[in-house]
Amino acid sequence: MKTILLTFALLLSVSAYSQSVINQPKLGMSTAPNLKLEKIELLDTATVLWFNVKTTPGDWISVPKETYIQPVGEKGKLYLVSADGIPMGKKYTMPASGEVNYKLIFPKIATSVAKLDFGEGNQGGTWFIYDIQLKPERFKSILPEKLSRNWFREDNAQWEISLLDSLAVYKSQVWKCLQYSEKNGMGIARLSNEKKSLSIYTKFINDSICLIGETAAKLVKYTREPVESAIPVDDEPFKLPVFKIDTATYSGFIKGYNPRFGVKTGIVYVNDVLAGGQNSFTIRISENGYYSVKIPMTNMQTVFVNFSFYSGQVFLEPGKSLFQMIDLAENKWKYLFMGNGARINSDLVKLKNIERYDINFSKIRANILDLSPEQYKNRCFDVQRKEFEAFDEFRKSSLLSNKAYQIKKLSIEYLCARNVMGYASNFQYTYRQKNKIPQDQRELPIEIPKVDSTYYSFITNDFVNNPLGVLVSDYYFFHNSLMFLEILRSNFKALSISEIIEKMEKSGYKLSLEDKQLMIRAKEGNTSEFSTNKNENQKRYEKQRSEFLKKYAEKIVPLYKEKKGAFITASDMEEYLIGKKVEFTDEEKAYFVEAKAFESNPSYQEFIQFGAETARLLTQFFMDHQTFISGLYQERTSASRNELLQKVLGIKPGLASDLMTSQEFCRKVVSELTPVTNEKLKAFQQKIANPFIANYLEIKNNETKAKIDGNKQQTGSKVNEVPKTEGDKVFDAIMAKYKGKVVYVDFWATWCAPCRSGIERIRPLKDEMANENVVFVYITNQTSLKTTYDNMIPTIKGEHYRVSTDEWNLISDRFKISGIPHYALVGKDGKVINPQLGFLDNTKIKSLLMKYANE
Repeated sequence: MKTILLTFALLLSVSAYSQSVINQPKLGMSTAPNLKLEKIELLDTATVLWFNVKTTPGDWISVPKETYIQPVGEKGKLYLVSADGIPMGKKYTMPASGEVNYKLIFPKIATSVAKLDFGEGNQGGTWFIYDIQLKPERFKSILPEKLSRNWFREDNAQWEISLLDSLAVYKSQVWKCLQYSEKNGMGIARLSNEKKSLSIYTKFINDSICLIGETAAKLVKYTREPVESAIPVDDEPFKLPVFKIDTATYSGFIKGYNPRFGVKTGIVYVNDVLAGGQNSFTIRISENGYYSVKIPMTNMQTVFVNFSFYSGQVFLEPGKSLFQMIDLAENKWKYLFMGNGARINSDLVKLKNIERYDINFSKIRANILDLSPEQYKNRCFDVQRKEFEAFDEFRKSSLLSNKAYQIKKLSIEYLCARNVMGYASNFQYTYRQKNKIPQDQRELPIEIPKVDSTYYSFITNDFVNNPLGVLVSDYYFFHNSLMFLEILRSNFKALSISEIIEKMEKSGYKLSLEDKQLMIRAKEGNTSEFSTNKNENQKRYEKQRSEFLKKYAEKIVPLYKEKKGAFITASDMEEYLIGKKVEFTDEEKAYFVEAKAFESNPSYQEFIQFGAETARLLTQFFMDHQTFISGLYQERTSASRNELLQKVLGIKPGLASDLMTSQEFCRKVVSELTPVTNEKLKAFQQKIANPFIANYLEIKNNETKAKIDGNKQQTGSKVNEVPKTEGDKVFDAIMAKYKGKVVYVDFWATWCAPCRSGIERIRPLKDEMANENVVFVYITNQTSLKTTYDNMIPTIKGEHYRVSTDEWNLISDRFKISGIPHYALVGKDGKVINPQLGFLDNTKIKSLLMKYANE
């Protein structure tokens, strides 16, 4: 009888557990800021998770079929069975409310399970929630629940301390809570970290107010709910100078962080307005969720922070520190700040709630094909006006610091200006999207409306040369757009070999005997009777030839590849296109008659032979003297652009032109590790009016020299000889060395900024995978100058190859490389798994590499 009763009691217990509902379950780490887990139902037959999602109306979300739950401590995953309120494995467009509720049904779990992890799936998923508590009674906090909160100073509403179960955040550090005791209403929490220990005394006034301090005699009043009116008035604006060389410290805490997520790093991206490009700094996350990184800076500015589970912007200042707590499971206090930059960053978070420019601009771009340039511009500025109105209205009801106001205003202005300047590129982008035209098809069957200088009337001298502009990342992008504005592009004709060599001689450049012989041959070719006739013929038929090549560009690309750089005659082109069933117009037929008649000239073959012999010498000449020649063209481009800035747009020499000169200098010196002589340095400095920027060039030149010396001591990179084999077999010969390992292949060049940025981005990944069955291979060609290549390679861990021009062309054809960087994945058997890997973040790259490495 006792046995029967005991069995019955156990059944009741199991039934009671399996039918229970857990409302607002306590979570650990969440990578889903827009996803809220409302409740969990533990049923006899299933486990049901109820979710609420809030995001932008019209955006889409998806629940992959591989979505799972996993009891913590167990290896097996329980995959999604069905969904209610949202389709499985399909895109779901958010309604006008921007909110949706749905539930996901999984297999039932054992009654012993105390914690769950939730994940969207291995492929395509981005939302994960860790340590969902099913039995909260098993996870007793060291601190009492009423004390486990974020606490704000009552007198100024600033966040100063968080007491979180067994951890505390205080004085921009993360502490472990060792013990808590309470006597006569006074609580004492013993805290410790790697550096020191301290005690925190607490005394509650009521549920919302608590006295807190490091001694019982000096307690300060804190509140759970800060009052807006307590925030001090701050009318101090940013003042000049904004440039200063120093280090900013950015640290923080990811609440609920769990190493099981598999991501131990993040990246801070800093726009370098003086050197051009973007610098990246790796964030390393400790097991308790703390991180800290020191960032050398030249000016205060907004920077980009990116983890795989969070991305955002923070404002940093050289010589100052900022601490940020990221709590993705929290709705109200997702981001809190301590340190010198706490006030301005807290204010900027508030302003995120009124940011609508990007959303409204997306609507403008969607309709750009129906808008004239002027209509497009007016709509962009109309959006800006509405943004300012919403911004000013918000400012009336919020104690916003003047500095945050400045940053927000500047950001809106430069973002709008950049979008207006991008009419042509946005038009092209939308046209391609609408008509499904790939990027490798360069010519479009539509003429993009042109704009003249009056279109850019909003680009004033004060706007362009405003030194406070560098406070916002949008100025960096605006300045970059200005630098390459179509209306400022030079149309000067190319320099002849003779002219280049003459300039080299004048500059004191040492020329070889072969260089001097080439100049003589070039002069002979340029002064020959045939060359004169050729130039006259080209002038006469220039328009016809240009229109013909534009029309048949797509069709004749294979012909050029087939000829591999050899001269292509009109007869060759006519015969090839006829073979492709092309029917010519009468005008095109007449063009061929004239072109073939010209090519029948007896001196034509002689000229082709002369050109073939000279072509090899010319190629080598440009390879040998690429640095000087590119510098020569850069000087001409820079001088012409600065002249047009004044002449066309009325922009006087100032900050903008100084930054352009600085970036041009640093592109070679810093990015491509090519320091210049003192004479060259002084020549650049004389072009710059701003003393700080002029001095900066010298600093970077010296840093590069020191870096090159330091790089000689670096380890982890290996320069390999290219296997001697047939050109079309060279890639397989390279891969043969790494059989048994998965190979991540990066096709790159020293002069390619996106290539260098990509290499820097995966630097921490290579460290993470140092002991895995994986190898990173870098392949470049002869356009990567040998000196620059040798200086740069020691900083790039991996296996390196510098192939010949022909070998690169054959590899490019095989992998359909239309631009670099280009990535590919090769399996342990040496066979290509994916010839066009595309741009993936480190988490996805690691997942792919581990998948094939473990097969």
